[in-house]
Amino acid sequence: MKQLVNAALLSVLLTACGGALKYDLRGTQLSPSSDAKLVANVDEGRNITQLDLRATNLTPADRLLEGGTTYVVWQRRDSNTPWARLGALELADEGRTGSAILSVAETAFDLLVSVEQAPTVASPSGKAVFEQRVSKD
Repeated sequence: MKQLVNAALLSVLLTACGGALKYDLRGTQLSPSSDAKLVANVDEGRNITQLDLRATNLTPADRLLEGGTTYVVWQRRDSNTPWARLGALELADEGRTGSAILSVAETAFDLLVSVEQAPTVASPSGKAVFEQRVSKD
């Protein structure tokens, strides 16, 4: 229920601000059948981006990484900046779908979703399933 309320609130915010960025993400070679929809509401005045990420057709995490249990979302300003963990996808359908509503203190950044052994890992495993540059430019 909480996720539905958050999604509804995010939808209202995106409509009110107009101009949300929308991306159709395709899985990497690691999981080519995976798909995701990403909606990014960039607020340049506050230097923050609200993300709504919905993934489908995910390969179960334990098939991609020994001991894999989850998918973690990461961001970095550019390739010279280390990855920062944003959170993990909330998985459903036996790990085949996942979603997350997250905030990033940037207005342009690289986004990465990787399979991990735990949602609290300090850095990406290198097993990326989605990659996307988020930017108005």
